[in-house]
Amino acid sequence: MATSRDPTTYLTTEELRQIAAAKFEEAAALPPGSDQQKLLISANGFRHAADVRSWLASGSRGPE
Repeated sequence: MATSRDPTTYLTTEELRQIAAAKFEEAAALPPGSDQQKLLISANGFRHAADVRSWLASGSRGPE
């Protein structure tokens, strides 16, 4: 029995940074609260993913 997989989308470092920036801007427009915190956590995740992808591309070991 064959299993099917959903298509995977790979984002570039620049796309990850753009998504993070958009989420930070959206969070800045919200009043303090749980919705703002969720956006900030998501934005930090995208920024971290962009940093990791950048480190991997450069052959760097990342921050120590």
